[in-house]
Amino acid sequence: MKDALSILYGSRPVGSLGYDRKKDEISLTYETVWQFSSDSFPVSLSLPLAKKSHSDESLRPFLQGLLPDNPAVIEAWGKRFQVSPRNPFDIVKHVGEDCAGALQFVRPERLDEILSGKLDSLTPLTDEDLAKRMLDLTSQSRAISLVIFK
Repeated sequence: MKDALSILYGSRPVGSLGYDRKKDEISLTYETVWQFSSDSFPVSLSLPLAKKSHSDESLRPFLQGLLPDNPAVIEAWGKRFQVSPRNPFDIVKHVGEDCAGALQFVRPERLDEILSGKLDSLTPLTDEDLAKRMLDLTSQSRAISLVIFK
């Protein structure tokens, strides 16, 4: 079984990430338009545009570099999303729409909604919303602390 994520820069398709679960291998394929555009750039210096496809060996470190350095956060995300915390593709699959850098990693079922711009608006928070979010962050922080200091 192969999973895929679209890579976007703004609303521009950059390429796709694939994950072959049987082989436990991640791959990247650049979109041809992106690869040969005068204003494009590689998603990482270790993944040059000169090569259309890249394999697991160079992709894993790149994906892990997008994630927080705190192992407890990665562990907590693994539990939250019910995936292995040692699989960067599965973590990025859940947090890749809002990870470090200007790129988004989008699941197929979310692609049209992201590209449509429906989610581009801002919703003001009430004082109650803000208080709830701060309480949630405090709870998450306590849970992570429990993982670290066990």
